[in-house]
Amino acid sequence: TKRMLVEKMGHEAVELGHGEANITGLEENTLIASLCDLLERIWSHGLQVKQGKSALWSHLLQYQEREEKQEHSAESPGEYLASDTGISLPTLRVSLIQDMRY
Repeated sequence: TKRMLVEKMGHEAVELGHGEANITGLEENTLIASLCDLLERIWSHGLQVKQGKSALWSHLLQYQEREEKQEHSAESPGEYLASDTGISLPTLRVSLIQDMRY
């Protein structure tokens, strides 16, 4: 990835002392594939529920679901519990197990 970055930066990278790196299209594709494999291994570590072939995609779907739920709860009037002090507290909408997964 450093060689790809240096190649994209071009003349400016040489001025910054990173040397000159010439990467062919095939080398770039190989480096990108290696980076994707590395990202997939990182994201699949500790994944409890895999949806489809990609662990990264599963994380993105779970994140999107969580964000949509938060947006929906922000739009709807909240449910509140009255405490002994008279202060209203919002109810918890997620279980502890679900919270620990994120």
